[in-house]
Amino acid sequence: MLGATWRNTDGEILRNLPRPFQPKIDLWPRPAWHLLKLSRYLAFEDGASVLTSRGCPHRCVFCVGRKMIGARGRFRDPIAVVDEMEALAQLGFKRLRVEDDLFTFRKERAVAICQEIDRRKLSIRWRAYARVDTVDPQLLEWMKKAGCERLLFGAESGSPEILKRIRKGITPEQTRQAVEMTRKAGIGVLSSFVLGLPGETPETLKQTVEFADSLKVPYSLNLLTPYVGTEVRDCSKEWGIRIHSDDWKFYGQGYPLTSTPAVTRRHLSNAVKKYQEGIRRYLQELLERAEKGTLTQKDGEELERHRHWDFLRSLIGKEVLERHGVLPADMSEDDIAALARSVARPLGISRKEARRHLAPLVLAGHILPIRMEGGKIRWDWSPNKDLGHIFNRQYLPATPFQPIHCPSVEG
Repeated sequence: MLGATWRNTDGEILRNLPRPFQPKIDLWPRPAWHLLKLSRYLAFEDGASVLTSRGCPHRCVFCVGRKMIGARGRFRDPIAVVDEMEALAQLGFKRLRVEDDLFTFRKERAVAICQEIDRRKLSIRWRAYARVDTVDPQLLEWMKKAGCERLLFGAESGSPEILKRIRKGITPEQTRQAVEMTRKAGIGVLSSFVLGLPGETPETLKQTVEFADSLKVPYSLNLLTPYVGTEVRDCSKEWGIRIHSDDWKFYGQGYPLTSTPAVTRRHLSNAVKKYQEGIRRYLQELLERAEKGTLTQKDGEELERHRHWDFLRSLIGKEVLERHGVLPADMSEDDIAALARSVARPLGISRKEARRHLAPLVLAGHILPIRMEGGKIRWDWSPNKDLGHIFNRQYLPATPFQPIHCPSVEG
């Protein structure tokens, strides 16, 4: 297999010949969704992934994306992109995640995708990644009309000096303007920050957290992770970064792996712990308000969604349905009650809670009972529909993509 790196039985790392670079990513085959049990993904109601482009031209010193996907932009035809979105919608996905490192790489192409979604009247909601210096009211207007419900901005730091040092190419003020512009367009925002960047001090840590709070939108605090291929790893001494571990199991942006001359690993750990404690307090407040019956409908839905996702992650991750889903037919209780009784103990929850989460899965057809010989019932995830006509074909754009004029939504 071209491009594969693998380890033989002696532990030796071997590299095959590189895969030829493919500039025309429209020629890639569609993802092999038929190899997955889609009912597991549909159960989360959180969307399927779509890739519309590859490449990021920016040179942030901490980011490994450029090494993985290249600096040169490679773009799928908007018609092919929306073909895939429509196919996923036909399978029951109501939400999609656009996984491009930078969906707004080219404004005219992003608008073209939105216009095609609007032309087909696709009823889908989707999320994407963008830079704060690549959005404007016109683009956001089209994205909102096409169903975009949230954008993630990499704000990285509240310190202008650190942003310059890491070559991010933006300022805190640009982040603030983009957040307000996006909220005004009716699109949700998630901002992302990185702690422990080159030049970090206790003062800049405080500056970043205060800036994140001031935006009044959800945000994530991540710790600098010196991935292989990043400039902060290859030139760590020059950047004033000390790397404390090469144990890859800690490389997940939540463990303090680095320090600067002014900021220790304990500084970073304390900052993240405080952030995580704030999230726990928020969830605990929701639980307390739920017990008192004072939750708003929106907060109640959010709490239930978190509970349901936790249930699904355990149900799937522990293979509870596969291990405990074969039951004797019992006419004294309905099928869902019997299944709830069987899975409650391995999941560590009550039968009542298990039934509450199982009932909508059965109603939606994501899991179903199969009658077996001997009067038993086997519960399983629903099999896929016939996907051959949807996913077993190449992308063949109807027409070559040409840059277009970007009129306003009203125009």
